[in-house]
Parts: sequence; C-alpha cells; structure tokens
Amino acid sequence: MPVIETIPHNFDLNITIDNVYIDSWSNINIKAEVNKARVVSLTLLGREAIEFSRLGGLLEIRTGEGFDIEVPLHFKGIIKQVNPSQNSVNIVAYDFITQLANSEYILFKDVVDKNTDVKIVGEDLYYLAAGICNYKDITVTGLTQGSGLFTKKNMSSLFGHKTRKEFLDELFNLMITHSTGADYPDFAYYKWYYAIRHGTQMDFFLPDYLNASQQPISTLKETENNIESINATINTTRLVNSVRMVSAGDKNTFASHEDAFSIDRYGIHSRLIEKNETNKDKLKQLAVEYVNQNRFPTVTYTLKPIDAYWLDLGDLIKVEVPSLKIDDMLPVVGYSTTITDKLSTTLTLGVPSLSDKQFLDLLSLPQG
Repeated sequence: MPVIETIPHNFDLNITIDNVYIDSWSNINIKAEVNKARVVSLTLLGREAIEFSRLGGLLEIRTGEGFDIEVPLHFKGIIKQVNPSQNSVNIVAYDFITQLANSEYILFKDVVDKNTDVKIVGEDLYYLAAGICNYKDITVTGLTQGSGLFTKKNMSSLFGHKTRKEFLDELFNLMITHSTGADYPDFAYYKWYYAIRHGTQMDFFLPDYLNASQQPISTLKETENNIESINATINTTRLVNSVRMVSAGDKNTFASHEDAFSIDRYGIHSRLIEKNETNKDKLKQLAVEYVNQNRFPTVTYTLKPIDAYWLDLGDLIKVEVPSLKIDDMLPVVGYSTTITDKLSTTLTLGVPSLSDKQFLDLLSLPQG
C-alpha cells in the first residue's frame, strides 16, 4: 500500500487530529448522503499516528487551491472507530450531525407548559429545524431563507420525546414545496434536504431539478465519453395510477381517478386511501393530485463520472445516455469519493418518492 504525501492533480491536503498535523496516509474514503452525517474512513501510517488516533478525537481535512483544479473539501468530524495494527491505524469519523443523533432527548408538544422544552406549533419548519441544529458547534448562521411551511397541531409525528436528529428528520419529512409556473410541469413537488457539506456549516437546500430554465452544474454525456459506468434502478413499488379516495367518516362518500397513459405503459397499480374529508369534490381533487404525483416509477442512477472531480450534495447533474434512453437532470443525493494515488467518485442521483402520509399531509400544509 503506497504512502501518499501529495494528492494527485496538484492540490494540497492538510490532515490534523486534535490540531496535530498528520503527514503520512495511504487512502481516504468520503461517503455522503442527504439527511445524514458525512463519514470519512482514513488509513494513517506510523507509530505516531496510532498514538494520535483516539475515540472522540477531532479529525479535520482540508484541501488547498490546486494548479489545475480546486476541490472545496473541508471535513471536520469526530472519530468514532479506531482499528490499529502494528504500523498503521484505520480511523472512521462522522461530521457533527452525529452530535444531533446522539443528543439528549427533548420533549416536543403542541402547547407550551412547564414540561415542554420546545414550542413547535405555528412555527416555520425551516427556522424550527435551524434552531434544533444550533447545537454542539454546528454552524447555523447561513440558515436564513425560510420555507413558508408551518407546523400544525395535527402533525402528531412531531410530538413526543425525541433526539434532535429524530425531530429534524420528522421536520424534513414535511418540508416539501409545490412549485408552479411556466417553467414547471404540473404537480412539481420538491423535497428539502439537509447536510453539512463544508466544515461545520449546516445547509438546508431545495434542488430545483424540475425547473426548465435551471442550468446543471455538470453535464455527463455518453457521446462525450465522460461517464465510466452507469446503473439505473427503476422502482415501481411506489407507483400508483389508479386511486379511490374514501371519506374516513362515510364509506359511501368517495372519488376515484385513473391515469390511462401510466396504466397502458406500466400496468394497473391501484390504491385505496382513507382521508378525513367529507367533501366529494375535495376527495376528487386529492385523488387527481395523488395519481399525478405517483404515476411514474422512481428512478435512481448510480454512476462514475470521468474528470468530474468534485460534485456536492444537491448539485444538479444532467445525464444523457442515448443507448439507455436516459435524458434527465437530477440532484446529487449521495456520493463516495476515494483518494489514493488518484481521485475517483461514484455519484447517486435521484429523488425519493413521497410516502402516502407525506403527500397527504403536504396537501393540507399552509404555504406562504
């Protein structure tokens, strides 16, 4: 296993543990996924490195500006696993989102009283999430946008004793925005995501991948030979093209809707859904919107680009592979980057489908 002291492509790498500089290492792997902590696995060489490596230690990795490319890598995290051997040690560190996952429990209720730690009803989901993330050296100063989505008393999934990350994940299950206008298709619903993408700064982002006027960060084309490999996962488990929406209080009050194009192409996928609604016209509207949101399969791409050195979570990537009939623009929702004597990245592009509860809750959310 060769010792790497200079990163390929002429950019510098600075690694410290508890502010002590480490100069001998053999490989780095960085894995990132939306709504999760970044994870770094790193092998250090020499007896000194073994002594420096400790559980709870602070690992920091920075890249400098290169001569031909710039990789904006800044990782800061806590060492959670140490695997020493005779002359080397492998360490695994997680960024500060791990602090949210391991936080003390907080009681979230729909009213404020002496037993309630946090008021949540009537608050903007975005700012409520920012407040939860303001913890254990996580930087939240950039979280100033707001979402226009507000908490309500009937959002029971938010209430109870939860860690900060458990509550944050419940918030982001509800943070779904509906965009309209000439540049958008009908029923353009977007999920918000969170991640620490740089240093300790928490980011909330809303990839605008359905906007026809949006420009991608990078275009990967089969015809330009800048894709080494690509795999597509097409999942129909969430596909629904025929739905009957029934009033929960009166089984004789219901409305149905089908999408003929989707049925002809993918076969019939029907669902029966109960909703606390007695107005038949409203049930019909819900049925139409539900089918339009779920009438196509969920597609996720895993691909390895060539010479796309650094693409981050939320970046929009255009993928054109005529031989596979792929022509899509999708956000990066995960990546795995390995640095040895070369740099290679595998990207995951796609958007998850919404659960029934997420979608039906979304339709009743007040939006500003």
